[in-house]
Amino acid sequence: GSIGTLFVGPISDFYGRYKLLILMQCLAGLAAIACGFATVVETVIGMRFLYGFMGAGANVITFAMLSETFERRRAATYMAYMTSMITFSLIIAPFLGGMIIKIYNWRGCFFILGLLNILTGLGVYMTSFETLKERKTFHLISVFKNYRKVLSDSIYLRLSLIPAFMMGGLMLYWVNASFYFITEKGLKPNIFGLQQSLTMGINFVSSLLSGHLMEKIGVSKVTQIGLYTMFIGVVV
Repeated sequence: GSIGTLFVGPISDFYGRYKLLILMQCLAGLAAIACGFATVVETVIGMRFLYGFMGAGANVITFAMLSETFERRRAATYMAYMTSMITFSLIIAPFLGGMIIKIYNWRGCFFILGLLNILTGLGVYMTSFETLKERKTFHLISVFKNYRKVLSDSIYLRLSLIPAFMMGGLMLYWVNASFYFITEKGLKPNIFGLQQSLTMGINFVSSLLSGHLMEKIGVSKVTQIGLYTMFIGVVV
């Protein structure tokens, strides 16, 4: 997924957002369905790599289309709402996945996931449009030069550190949470699942609240509030 985010943006600058988003959603769906039919683990790993690449690329294109369609504050608001929907999916996905596995098996999860991706691509085809006004030529060397220019921007780097440390801390928490709460504290697995859902639920509510506040007080002030809140949480 991380690899996909590096290259999909420049590719969409050349080919356009609309058609590439549809293509990536459909290819992600086919990759998920291929996982469902897989008989060896190597196929699952390969198709999951393809799915991650396409899924990450679709996120990049979606955010780009929002920024090109709406003015800065409104685009940031919609991005916050979209983030809240992603968080909501993380809350319900384990429960839905468990139900599907109980009724069918693990292959059913991939079949349904693939179908949802393809339907999403169809929805984009029916309701969306091309937002890129001027296309650029694609040269791999130019891509790396652009990234070098971006990475030399001190303001960009400082702002990038905010989500980088936040996501790094979240990943560290997820990796160690089950060991700490279940093994060390003796929490029952079902209670631990509810506790994790509560954590993501707070994230979901925060994203919705951020989107609302951005329209009222602006992006900069919401960012500052988020930083102060995160700092207090770390200290506590």
